[in-house]
Amino acid sequence: MHYWENGMDGTWGQVMGSAMLAFWALAAVAIIWALRPARYSTTICAGAQQPGAGDAEGVVAGRLARGEIDPDEYRTTLAVLTSRSSL
Repeated sequence: MHYWENGMDGTWGQVMGSAMLAFWALAAVAIIWALRPARYSTTICAGAQQPGAGDAEGVVAGRLARGEIDPDEYRTTLAVLTSRSSL
């Protein structure tokens, strides 16, 4: 006796097929979402411009906010940048 002789080719077969299709579609979406690169940072430093904002002062301020440079190096770099912009 085959399974389709017990009514599995009817409504229950369609329900099970649809459920399997939905499961694999959901699994594919979850994998794609988990592997996608993070495009936006959720951390924004108060008072500092985002790096890549188009100006050098913003990049230096961002480096200071992230702790990549100390305040003395920030002031020195900012002084050099402002003296170049006035030329």
